[in-house]
Amino acid sequence: MRIIGSITLFTLLFASCSSKKLIVTPVNSDRGDAVYSRSAPDNNYGQIEDIHIYCWTNRSRVNVNRVLIDFNLDEIPSSAVVDSAFLSLYYNPTSTYDNERGNKGEDNIIIQRVISNWHEDEVTWNTQPRATETNQIVLPKQKDVRADYVNIDMTTLIQDIVNEDEDRYGIMVRHQNERPFNVVYLASSNHSNEQLHPKLRVYYSKN
Repeated sequence: MRIIGSITLFTLLFASCSSKKLIVTPVNSDRGDAVYSRSAPDNNYGQIEDIHIYCWTNRSRVNVNRVLIDFNLDEIPSSAVVDSAFLSLYYNPTSTYDNERGNKGEDNIIIQRVISNWHEDEVTWNTQPRATETNQIVLPKQKDVRADYVNIDMTTLIQDIVNEDEDRYGIMVRHQNERPFNVVYLASSNHSNEQLHPKLRVYYSKN
């Protein structure tokens, strides 16, 4: 599978020698992860194995899915310096929504910091939290229809989250323009294969 966010060997060696290391998934976070849908604005999908970002037509109406992911960063004090942080999201090969077996479209993906509270068992389109464009990350859509998105450089965005201390609400993942026809099938932390769960790796230094 094709991957993005390449890391130099020097960066990895430097981070591992000079920083504390934290690897987290949404499983033990305060909020978990969830997908939610414009076409079913009051439905909650927090316990399914999919967090697929999506923009398609349904009976001539455009439907959009967005994704929320939270990670427990309580171990990192708000005064810490995030030396580097890398997010990995994995294609879901067993998605019940993926009838044609693979991602579609060319719209970029964006990752934004969430700035209001939510929970995977409660969030819907109508109750979705707010997110900020500040230091958002733009990812080109991969041509591989079963691409993993691994080692995404999240350093600045995770520093912003850490700085918030108690108000750490995770991230939102969605298509940049949210226009048909685009979909990326990602595995949630409810997937039976733990290797496919979203993963965040953070190297940080305490001040």
